[in-house]
Parts: sequence; C-alpha cells; structure tokens
Amino acid sequence: MGSDLRAGLRGADSPHVRIWIEGDRLVAAPVWGVGEPPLAPVKVDGGRKGEIQKLEWRDVDLAEGVIRLRAENSKNKRGRVLVLRGDLKDLIDRRRCERLLECPYVFHTVGRKIGDFGKAWATACAKAGVPGRLFHDLRRTAIRNMVRAGVPEAVAMRVSGHRTRAVFDRYNIVSEQDLAAAMEQTSDYVAR
Repeated sequence: MGSDLRAGLRGADSPHVRIWIEGDRLVAAPVWGVGEPPLAPVKVDGGRKGEIQKLEWRDVDLAEGVIRLRAENSKNKRGRVLVLRGDLKDLIDRRRCERLLECPYVFHTVGRKIGDFGKAWATACAKAGVPGRLFHDLRRTAIRNMVRAGVPEAVAMRVSGHRTRAVFDRYNIVSEQDLAAAMEQTSDYVAR
C-alpha cells in the first residue's frame, strides 16, 4: 500500500510538490505550472525526462488514442508510439482539460516549456525522506514493472525505446525478491 507524502518547496503544505512512495519506489515528482507532474509516461512506459519536457499537443493523437514521440525528441533519434491507456490516458485527458491554447506543450510552467527541475526534485525527495532518488529511477521502475507484468522483453524494449539488449538488461534490475521468487518457483516445480 502506498503512502501519500507531501513535501513543500515553499512550506510544509505547499501544493507545489507531491511525492508518493510505494514500497521503496518514488512514484511522483514536483508539480509545475498548471496541473500535475508528468509521471504517468515515466511510470508506465519508462519515458525519458527530455521526451516528456518536449512533448507537444501535435504529438498526441486523441482520435487514434496514441502519442507519437518524434525522432528528433528522442535520445536515440528513433520515434516511437505510446498507446493511451490507463494512467497515461487519464493524465493526458486531464492535461487536455487544462490546456493553454497558446502553449504547444502538454506539460509546461505557465505556458513555457519545462526547464531543469533537478533542484525541485532533490528538495522534494529530501523532504519526503528519500534523499538521493533520481528522476531516472522511475524509468528503471517502469521497465521492471513491464517485465514483472509479463510484457515480453522485446515489446518492453520497444515501449521504452531501448535499442540494445545490454542497456535494457541494466535497467531490468534483479532484486533479492526476484531471486527468492525464482527459488520458490523452482522448489514448487521440483516437488511436483
């Protein structure tokens, strides 16, 4: 069960930062501008911070129910398609309701593209009692979640935009719980 911990940049009850912790995972981030943090793309598909910062409404196809990440906005210069489902769809629907027509960005600070939020992130994590967490940790969590959910690894690589198996494997971290589950499954198999 996750706990809702709030930490403020301007005070203890500031609405500017929201952090949720589920187990040992940080699953939300500072809030900027209008609305909420763009965590669904990171939690669900392992999106990169730069891809989220550059996401424009022209990339969102509500009729088709997809986001088309343009190659020029991707670290590996390959575009990809994200299907709008679950948390990601809900987030985009909420952002659409709060859209500023003069602003092309899905996530923005009062109509301007999101800049570097490293200091806000570090402050939020420290005040939530989880100092040192990286925004990029959410990408690792998303990849682990896809694999643990049974998504074929080749598909998870396409969703997250990983080009090589070696890099993908670095993100798909094996924990002691994974090892314990493997031993339990093996013991059950052998006992049959």
